[in-house]
Amino acid sequence: MKKLLIILIIIAIATCLGFYFYNKIQKAAISEKTITKEMAYEGVSNYCNDTYNWSKVEETSSNMYLKMGEETEFEYQVIFRSYTGAFVYFYVNKTTGITRLVEYNPSLNIESEAGTIDLFYYLNSQDEEYNYMSGDNGAINGNPKMLKIYELTEDDLKFEYNSGFDFEKSTIDREIKGTANVNSEKAYEFEEKISGHEYKLVFEFDDNKNSITVYEYDNGNEIGQINLWRYCA
Repeated sequence: MKKLLIILIIIAIATCLGFYFYNKIQKAAISEKTITKEMAYEGVSNYCNDTYNWSKVEETSSNMYLKMGEETEFEYQVIFRSYTGAFVYFYVNKTTGITRLVEYNPSLNIESEAGTIDLFYYLNSQDEEYNYMSGDNGAINGNPKMLKIYELTEDDLKFEYNSGFDFEKSTIDREIKGTANVNSEKAYEFEEKISGHEYKLVFEFDDNKNSITVYEYDNGNEIGQINLWRYCA
């Protein structure tokens, strides 16, 4: 009986030590990815420059500004005010870089979710690994489509793509940056919620990666399909 008790005590101690060192390793791995307050501001500023032409007015306009908001254990808040008086709140996850956007219209007192972005795409300029474009003006909106791939693995595809649909601005052009994950059919899928829409991109390569078919979906319905060909920039 005593031997059994001793064995159980040893197992319990070993288990506790195992969990302790596992948590230490996990925390160390997470700390390597930690985003600083300065990085959060820089990444959001770069996003606002791409989306709202922020850099052209930040020195001259008092109505349009960007500032840090509240900070919690897990995320930073960065606040952007447009010239219209509307606000966009960016909630930056400190470890993943995934940033949630919330739009607020003070005149109507309406707040709405506006999708997510990957902050790491707006922190550093990246050289494209693959470039694809339509051979002519065959896109739905009449403009050539462009796809830039920054990293391609068996599991993920990091990309930038000019979609033909902008649900936020009701225009026909929108730059999308993100990470698509491989699905069971060996295609890559990217999904986001934006202005009440369930938007999805599906990327399917040919065997030699010389061409790619891009499918666009809105709320489960296919709204676009186009073939792109690889080229050297």
